Amino acid sequence: MKTCSACGTQNPEAARFCRSCGNPFATEAAASAPAAEPTPAPAAAPTPEPAPTQTFATVTPQPEPAPAA
Repeated sequence: MKTCSACGTQNPEAARFCRSCGNPFATEAAASAPAAEPTPAPAAAPTPEPAPTQTFATVTPQPEPAPAA
């Protein structure tokens, strides 16, 4: 029986994950393989500038002129 290192639950030898907490068990191939070097993260693409926004002027309505007498 395998004992989970996270919660201590006894699991069958063939188990890949703990049946209680879901913690993955290391496989024999992964346990004997050398640790791979981490892959560097790709460089971030430059952020494009936002499109210019249009600004509209507010027009205040003017009173109509009084008719000429």
